[in-house]
Amino acid sequence: MRVLGIDPGTAITGYGVVEGEGNDLRTLTHGVVTTPADWALPQRLQEIYTQLRRLASEWQPDSTAVEELFFSKNARTALTVGHGRGVVLLALADAGLSIHEYKPAEVKGAVTGYGSAPKRQVQTMVQQLLGLSEIPRPDDAADALAYGCTGLLGLQWRTRIIGPNIAALAQAGWSQSPWNPKPGQLPGEDALTVPRSLQPPGGTVYPTLISGRRKKGPRGQLPSDDFWADWARALFGDEAGKEIGALFTRIDGRLPRSGAAGCPAGLRADSRPYAAVALEYAFVDELRRLGVRVQGAGNRERFDYWLNTLEYLRDVARLECAIGQFKLALRAATKPRPPDPGRAAAVKAAVKATVAAYRTILAAYRQAYERLLATVNTNGALATVMYWESAYYPKFIAALGQRLAALTGEKLPPGLELPTSYQGPPRLIVPTVQSVLTRGERLEIKAIALSATPVKSLALHWRRLGGSDFAKLPAEHVARGVHKVTLPAEALRDDIEYYIELKTDARSVTFPATAPAINQTVVVVPAEKTVDP
Repeated sequence: MRVLGIDPGTAITGYGVVEGEGNDLRTLTHGVVTTPADWALPQRLQEIYTQLRRLASEWQPDSTAVEELFFSKNARTALTVGHGRGVVLLALADAGLSIHEYKPAEVKGAVTGYGSAPKRQVQTMVQQLLGLSEIPRPDDAADALAYGCTGLLGLQWRTRIIGPNIAALAQAGWSQSPWNPKPGQLPGEDALTVPRSLQPPGGTVYPTLISGRRKKGPRGQLPSDDFWADWARALFGDEAGKEIGALFTRIDGRLPRSGAAGCPAGLRADSRPYAAVALEYAFVDELRRLGVRVQGAGNRERFDYWLNTLEYLRDVARLECAIGQFKLALRAATKPRPPDPGRAAAVKAAVKATVAAYRTILAAYRQAYERLLATVNTNGALATVMYWESAYYPKFIAALGQRLAALTGEKLPPGLELPTSYQGPPRLIVPTVQSVLTRGERLEIKAIALSATPVKSLALHWRRLGGSDFAKLPAEHVARGVHKVTLPAEALRDDIEYYIELKTDARSVTFPATAPAINQTVVVVPAEKTVDP
């Protein structure tokens, strides 16, 4: 995945091309487009346009990340930057590139984990993420690389599923004694032993991320049952936490692997019968049975996320098996046959089997896709949805359907298509949750409503932290299921709490699921003082 990051301006426009593959990020190029102050404005804008089109043509990015328009107290400055930003968007759109816009706070949060991080901290993290020997210069190019990193981080890492990894890493860093023979010092690779809780579910052991190959310390892997027991009780409650923790301990580092080329977002054909593959996922049904003991709205929401995530892995395996069976059927239907009396009947039976196999693909695709939508709650997860739409559908539905049509010599019969509208229960997705604001900053929330029935209302309910009555602020409909709501800076003089409520013809849904008893908190911190050089 290759992203072109842009820090727009009229005098100086920073750019940076960042490429990501698995866990590796690297910069391909970075720099600035400058326009002399004595040039006329149209000439300066033309230069920005020309240079960005050249960059897009030369580096062929898959996506772009651009700073979102901000509101400056200096109207002249805002107007000047707006001119440059408009030309940036035009150049990228004319190049046929997808454009993703990020606020500065979102970039800081993605790169450093803190939305109000100072510029130096952001630049240092960009240097570390990209493996650079020094902080990139000039500052505009460094900012552009930060936007490029954000474009990739948002697609690859900012998913809820890495929560246990972060918790385990934090725990390991808090007290190194259980795993590091020399606490406070980085051990040699051969001495490094890592609990399985540091591995992504179904993923690679931590030493592989360091060395590129699997390493085993002299003591092997340390047990992680205590970690998963604590984690499960914290997320799902005491009623079933112990048993759920034991199940995650058992599957930790041992999940069946679906996906192509080691990428969980990939798809491959699996020629094995699904009945044999399903045995590898028996733990999913075991987890589902434990769900009846999970109590409380928050515990239940978290449990459903993990259950749907593991169900999704199993559904993807089912889809891969369906693709494999279709290819076997297609091969049987197209193989040369001797001209004998039974040839026509054999070909007809093979074609019928191929049609049935394609129908199985559609059913498996739909089930896996609906399960994916049940897990989506971050921008990273939304990127997986985008990948299904842009890669899976053309390659495994449209392309295989065309091969089937070529085999039968006619259009696909009715019923061999996927639904074009959402079919599941109502869901409310808030992909970016901002918990800290700088005083004077407004709170902007994007909310996505998934509903098979019409949306009646979507509104923000907020109050001062510890207050009594909630104020209601209706959300503005943007497009399709997307809504936005903005709480002005004037209302954010103190810490607040809020929840969002979606009402449909079917039922009401809130974010967070525990609202209005337990709500989302936003802490308002004083603005950072700056000193002019």
